[in-house]
Amino acid sequence: MFVKVLGSAAGAEPGGESASRFADVPEDAYYAPYVAWAAETGVVKGTSDTTFSPEEPITREDMAVMLYQYAEACGFDTSYEEERLEAFPDSGEVAGYAVTAMAWAVTQGVLAGSGGYLEPKGVATRAETAQIFYNGREVLGLPEESPEEETPEEEVPGEEESPGEEVPPVVDTTPDAPWLEEQRKELEGGTHTLSQLGVTRVALLNELEAHEHDNYYLGTPYVPGDWQSPKGDTRYNGRAGMNCGGFVSYVLRKAGLRAEEAMGLITLVPGQSLVFGSGKAYGLLAGASNYRNLIKNAGLEAYVFSSPFKLISSGKAEKGDILFIDKGPNAKPGEDTHIGFYWEDSLFRTMWQSGEYGNSIGMIVEATTDPMYIIIKID
Repeated sequence: MFVKVLGSAAGAEPGGESASRFADVPEDAYYAPYVAWAAETGVVKGTSDTTFSPEEPITREDMAVMLYQYAEACGFDTSYEEERLEAFPDSGEVAGYAVTAMAWAVTQGVLAGSGGYLEPKGVATRAETAQIFYNGREVLGLPEESPEEETPEEEVPGEEESPGEEVPPVVDTTPDAPWLEEQRKELEGGTHTLSQLGVTRVALLNELEAHEHDNYYLGTPYVPGDWQSPKGDTRYNGRAGMNCGGFVSYVLRKAGLRAEEAMGLITLVPGQSLVFGSGKAYGLLAGASNYRNLIKNAGLEAYVFSSPFKLISSGKAEKGDILFIDKGPNAKPGEDTHIGFYWEDSLFRTMWQSGEYGNSIGMIVEATTDPMYIIIKID
């Protein structure tokens, strides 16, 4: 997944030879073309001459190595100061093969310590990975905004263009799985938006943008179940906490949602995909899975994608649309769905959501190994 995110963010267009150099990378795996690209460009060397270990969790030092090798391959700044690395008390724990990369990462600000320590062997969380990509966006030439939204820099006469200044759009050329077309047949084709239930884009964005830089929503801890209490209003649960659907429910209701009518549509066909209901006033709106019913029973305009990159590049998503991440047919037992709001055409600020790291604006958090990404339109 790390290699795929890096390749897609870098605008790589994998093709040609398969990833057969590594015996443990199936040629039909969604990440296989990106592993092949990374191997061909020197971004990865493998865990041996013939293995890549794609299912192993990635460590912080391995991320640094891949990003350093990417910087080398693309001609970006690879300078470093050994003293920066040696300043960390656990610098001696860095593997020999990763010392240069870790020194570069801390020198360039790509990798920061945690509580004064580097924790090079620590397994990187999604939040840490997103932060590392964000930290390295300039030194690695990765996009922070989509090309269409970037402000052109003032030209300096006679100055040569540096590598990475022209950032290609984020793309994903991986073919969609056959089952995804069946999902499109089931969920796409609606002609209504949430305006028929009282929610307009203007009202919703007014609510969210009013709190984009304060702690009314942001930083509210994640609590599973029917939790719909941001820091700024704890009346529903008695103390601060929101699950993903609870965040969406609260914002939609503040933006004018006729909640009883919406919940009636969720239960229009009893038992249809209905998996969550607490019995509290707005419990049905706190269950992410229930929004599948809402799409179908309300005839909502929706679009289904196989990856965040295809979603971003499609042009279908607009700021404030609901972003629903549902489980595909190969999801593992016990995995979950997820929901939030589409925020920006940016890899690092795609979604405003309440996830395991609390309420935040950042990369899409997935709760399943086999996700599909659904945009629900708001007028």
